[in-house]
Amino acid sequence: MCSSDLEFYSNAFSHGVPDSGAARAQMLAHRSQALSVPLERYVVQRAPAMAHTLQQYAGMLGLPGWRVFRYEDVVFDKRRWLSDICSHFGWPDDEGFAGLVLSWADIRPQDEDPTRFVRQVTPGDHRLKLGPQAIAQLNQSLAGALERFGYAAR
Repeated sequence: MCSSDLEFYSNAFSHGVPDSGAARAQMLAHRSQALSVPLERYVVQRAPAMAHTLQQYAGMLGLPGWRVFRYEDVVFDKRRWLSDICSHFGWPDDEGFAGLVLSWADIRPQDEDPTRFVRQVTPGDHRLKLGPQAIAQLNQSLAGALERFGYAAR
């Protein structure tokens, strides 16, 4: 799990920028920050903020009605994910509906495109883009979240 590199690509390229207002200024500032430094420096700098965000989600893990899904489980088996959602909420698990959803949602691009929202869909690709020192720093910064969400330091 390396949410910081996902955040980099989202902020640098794929998040839409509103036409006006404070949200536009904020998104442009995020984009500028992401594009102004190398990927490794950006993700290491952003890791504490990402850890804070994940810690806020971690506080909700035990709440009734909540269910957390791991990214790679969703990516690699969307049909099972839909079944789990239906089961969790007591909804019927209809094959026709699932097929319809999967026809547009089960996207796995052949080639990476950093500018697209669905950029490449390969969990763990941070190991290909980041050096060992950056990964070690991320593992340290995100250690609590990695453990809390069932990931070993990678």
